[in-house]
Amino acid sequence: MPMKNFLLSFAVLLLTVATLKAQTVILDFEAAPTSTVFQYFGSTLDGTTNQVIDNPNKSGLNTSTKVGKFVKPAVAEVWAGAFSNPNPTTLVDLSAHTRIAVKVHMDHIGSLSVKLEGSGNGGPNWLLTQPNTKINEWEELIFDVSVPSLEDPRAPAAGFSYARVVLFFDFGKGGTGTDV
Repeated sequence: MPMKNFLLSFAVLLLTVATLKAQTVILDFEAAPTSTVFQYFGSTLDGTTNQVIDNPNKSGLNTSTKVGKFVKPAVAEVWAGAFSNPNPTTLVDLSAHTRIAVKVHMDHIGSLSVKLEGSGNGGPNWLLTQPNTKINEWEELIFDVSVPSLEDPRAPAAGFSYARVVLFFDFGKGGTGTDV
């Protein structure tokens, strides 16, 4: 069976204010200040990092040169994912922003969960899941940080800043027997 891959471009982990007039690019995989790798956990890829590759579909919402490639192995825990390592050079500052936008390119209908950790100003860890609705094309998923987290203490992330980004593809589902 062909390997299915998740491609994620963070031109991408864009933070936008509620008025949609301003945005801050945290990660776009294009230059050192806006790039990082993510370390896998919860699967046979534990301890390894994702790849930054040439954008295989420079069209639609994402015409950037580089993207992050993520794989959920055939054998993976339901909580398998990847965390920024090292953390982005720019904090995910949600004091003036209420949304995180992530561009994804997936080969099936599934979901992306974003978790924010390591708040330097008292914010709780925060997790939210968004389904994708498009296959084999770029789509922008929006995460509203004013919504309570799916995890305890079920508080919103709005108003806080975070050092670490954690990504989960198809969170809550184990490996399918095929790399995706």
